[in-house]
Amino acid sequence: MVQKQVSDMITGVWRIKWWKYRYFLIAGLLLNILLINRFFFDQSLSDLYPFRSSPTDIELEKNPSAPSKDQSLPPHPPSPSQTFNLNDYDFNGDYVGWPLERACNETQWTPGLVYVCDNNSGGIGNIRNFILSCVRYGIETGATGIVMPRIQRRHEEDLANLFNAGFKPFEYFFDGEHFRKAMGDHCPQMKIYNELEDVPNADKMLKIDEFYPKDLSDGDCCDGRGANKHLDMYRSKFENWLNTTRRTPSAAEPVSVRYRWAMFFEWPIYRDGPEFAATFGDILRLNSEVEGLAIKVLDELSKFAGIDPDPSHKELKVPFLGVHLRTESDALGFWPDFTVQTDGYMKEAEARGLKHAYLACGNATDGHRFGEMAYEKLKLNTTSKLDLLKGDDLKRVDHPFDTAFVAYPDGRAALSPNGQIETIPEAERFVDVRVRDLKGVLDALGGNKTFAKQVPGIHGVLDVKSVGVFGHSLGGAASASLMLTDPRATCGANLDGLLVGPVVASGLPKGKEFLIVGAVGHNSSNDQSWSSFLNSTTGRKVELSVNGATHSSFNDFGYLYELGRKFGVIPDLGGSPFGTIDADRMLKLLDIWLGAWFDKCLRNQNDEGIFVGGSMVWPEVEVISGLGK
Repeated sequence: MVQKQVSDMITGVWRIKWWKYRYFLIAGLLLNILLINRFFFDQSLSDLYPFRSSPTDIELEKNPSAPSKDQSLPPHPPSPSQTFNLNDYDFNGDYVGWPLERACNETQWTPGLVYVCDNNSGGIGNIRNFILSCVRYGIETGATGIVMPRIQRRHEEDLANLFNAGFKPFEYFFDGEHFRKAMGDHCPQMKIYNELEDVPNADKMLKIDEFYPKDLSDGDCCDGRGANKHLDMYRSKFENWLNTTRRTPSAAEPVSVRYRWAMFFEWPIYRDGPEFAATFGDILRLNSEVEGLAIKVLDELSKFAGIDPDPSHKELKVPFLGVHLRTESDALGFWPDFTVQTDGYMKEAEARGLKHAYLACGNATDGHRFGEMAYEKLKLNTTSKLDLLKGDDLKRVDHPFDTAFVAYPDGRAALSPNGQIETIPEAERFVDVRVRDLKGVLDALGGNKTFAKQVPGIHGVLDVKSVGVFGHSLGGAASASLMLTDPRATCGANLDGLLVGPVVASGLPKGKEFLIVGAVGHNSSNDQSWSSFLNSTTGRKVELSVNGATHSSFNDFGYLYELGRKFGVIPDLGGSPFGTIDADRMLKLLDIWLGAWFDKCLRNQNDEGIFVGGSMVWPEVEVISGLGK
């Protein structure tokens, strides 16, 4: 009976014409939502609107429950404009520091706690964020001191090696004077020390190295690559960790904390509010030299596109594609490769109708490839800083590394920023750079038509399957090292250079032929690197000595010295530093003997006589260890 009544009730409900009452139903539903939000969640309907504006300063002042203004606090910022334009911002103006000042005023400071923020490395973006994160963690934990950050350089030959190339001062990237002023004016509670030893009572300091904030999260922090989620509990955990491990800092017994590398992009910037997030990073401004070069590049980029640059440097009128082609030797395997990156840039250029591109790439070969493909496909003209900068500006970024100077065909000259090589490790480092350069040149000659056509008479790529390589001094050492590591280098020569690196012990394998030519008194009997190399080499090898020659006789300087002395341009120094052999004869000697050597091992010519018993035409050349010995 009950079941039948329930059934009749349900049937009756369905027979009601609901559409007649639809407005009453909608009104009732909205009323329920309002009451539930108001009394159960303490919200009003206006709280559900996601685009409402935040209260203005005037509204806060009208609120009788709001605290009165303290004149010692920084003034309120001006109301933001509805639109944002880069021209509204003065990048070299006064630092907007009231958000930083507010954060520092709200911090409880810990005497004797000092932060060290130099365990940074990688690209400038990573280094910049590491320093900012370190400073922000320092404010959070109340560090009363910070050591002026240094910049950790990456290895110049092995870009993936981030930690063994030493340090540069803060000013290598950033404006040190601005950093000190911004921190001193708006966060004076955190004193900046030049060195850790400058901290009072540094002799009693406890040093904590490789500290990582997420280690205090008890495994409930976040993805290892993500933001630190529990910063509200971080300070209490940090202080508890210091206290329970007997590391409590004090002015009498300070504690320094050096953060672990890769501690960047972890501080959630939204935690500090938009004002702090928008201004804090400005404590790190690029130094004036970098900024000046950037201005010159943009001026020349305008000219490259056929547009007069803005003399005030307030506006860039050139529509261009910015290309950061990330294919250098340290690029990780799971990153997009050359093809993927190039396709992406090409699509953007085509979609936007761009005809000019500015390229940044540390891989010269891929840079040239990109330029060729961009022009062939889209008639997109590509340039770079090395193309745009001229004269003294180019010298500041384009130097010859270890070579004292390079004179270019257009009259430019570039000086090396590096000093003299004084140790074997330094020589090995420079040789590694030269070997990489040589490999890059071979790659380009064999695969890049634009590069190869720089050689007169060449209209395509070159066959580089079997090449010869020689050099003087450090160049001779680089020649031997290249032959050890590159199968394309099959024949080589060293002109009076000390050998360094793995090739000294390993020598060269069968199929590789090598010639060593020494100055008088320099041979395998008194040069351990030569004797070890020759004894280990199973390929064909020859050692020669040139009587009357010194180490400097193997370059052009001897000839230029004699020519300058002849015409009175160079004073007579009372004896040539280039040996007793005539400089003109020395050049001809090298031409004949090196030509014969490379003809023999690259062209398979059988005239090996001079490399067995010498030559009556060249009596100053002594065959110490020849093909027949």
